[in-house]
Amino acid sequence: MLTDYWVISLLLAQFCSLALLTGAVLLSNQIIRKWSSGSFDELQLQLERRSYLVGSIVHFVLIFQIASLFMFLNVANHHLTEVIKGAMCADGALGVNTFGKNLLYLKMGSVLVYVIYLFLNYLDNSEPAYPLTPLKYWLIYPIFILVALDLIAMVLFFYNIEPDVIATCCSVTFVATGAKGYFSLFASGFTNGWITLFGVSGGILVLLLFFSSRLHWLKLVIGSIFITSAILSLKYFFVKYIYGLPSHNCLYDIFWAKYYFVGYVFFGGYYTLAASLICLVLLQLFKKRLGDLHPQLMQKLRWISFWATLILIFVPLAFWWHWDGNL
Repeated sequence: MLTDYWVISLLLAQFCSLALLTGAVLLSNQIIRKWSSGSFDELQLQLERRSYLVGSIVHFVLIFQIASLFMFLNVANHHLTEVIKGAMCADGALGVNTFGKNLLYLKMGSVLVYVIYLFLNYLDNSEPAYPLTPLKYWLIYPIFILVALDLIAMVLFFYNIEPDVIATCCSVTFVATGAKGYFSLFASGFTNGWITLFGVSGGILVLLLFFSSRLHWLKLVIGSIFITSAILSLKYFFVKYIYGLPSHNCLYDIFWAKYYFVGYVFFGGYYTLAASLICLVLLQLFKKRLGDLHPQLMQKLRWISFWATLILIFVPLAFWWHWDGNL
């Protein structure tokens, strides 16, 4: 599979990202060791120019890394399914060896680390005194490790794909029918628990975001619970109403055009909510170092979180209401 043009493109782009980050790590070492915000000597001026260069390099690399998550998912969901026998969606393609899904989870988790750096870099560049330098550059080291692991896992995944081996795609799960058919809102204790947690945590988060301009750590905790329960509720209950099939609970097909790319709405919403809640906490942590930007930006992030939460609550419910709870 290493000779496939899509695979070559992904690997080459990832290698270039790692090469750029290697240079950024080397350049940032001196910034971390010798930065002095109160100094105006020649060395400090050189460090400020170098800081701008490093920040720009890392900024564009991380924007690409975030985009590469969706690029990788698109390749797995559309291209690899044409190459790997038996794979009907990314579930089968990524499950062809032990590296596929671990690579996807690594990419998904890394995005949150990238968001933290990008936001700190934005705050730092918004202030003339660069109050978050060199603090933000400590994040380049874990970022470098994540990008390196991403490249290694990607090579291992594609190298160990055997196109002649038939994949087992588990996108369809059959459930036993009962007197009420395939579905009722409280079909099982497991489903009932996640849906209840989804509704309760979502309601609490909406109220906190609407009425409170503080308690950002609590909002982040409740938001984490809400996002987790929302994803599991989507997988085990609501996704079947998107497909209109009582036995289909795959989360990869919702990224296809025939389902109006609704998967990007859901997971784009999850990431938007998570990122905005994390940014609220970061603003709270560093508000003493920031100027007038802090209150206005915090207000914007609150409302972004508020509307993202409402959308993530009502969109899956809209599909359920469309079928009137029955298939």
